[in-house]
Amino acid sequence: MGFAESEIERAAVATWPASTIERVDGWLLRHCGLLNRRRSNSALPPEVVADPETAVESVEKFYAARDAAPVVQVSPLDRHAELDAFLAGRDYRIVGSTAVMFAGGERVLAESPGAPFEVRLESGPRPSWLVAGEAVGSRPEASLDRVP
Repeated sequence: MGFAESEIERAAVATWPASTIERVDGWLLRHCGLLNRRRSNSALPPEVVADPETAVESVEKFYAARDAAPVVQVSPLDRHAELDAFLAGRDYRIVGSTAVMFAGGERVLAESPGAPFEVRLESGPRPSWLVAGEAVGSRPEASLDRVP
């Protein structure tokens, strides 16, 4: 079963929820004062951005109304090359990157012989998960324990 990159990008949005979400011309504009995460405080563009200037002006107005800096989540795929160049021309800069990796369950099991593991769905992060994140040098968000 294959997934389109845009489907994975949209699914990842739910991992860091935003308190304010607006959909404008295919864009997903997100803002959250509780979380200091770019995924919760960034604009996800549609697959095709026909008029980057008009679109980015809408994005900038959305974030200005919330006294927040505009952040655009640009896919490294070719479909956003024009948007990326347009943003660079407006003095936007790269502030971080995200690697999105996925594999089907059968592939994971086939490539992990003898390595039993368990998958659990929890209602939220367990305290041991937060401690493990801190142990590898990650500083958990103050409100991460409230993310469903």
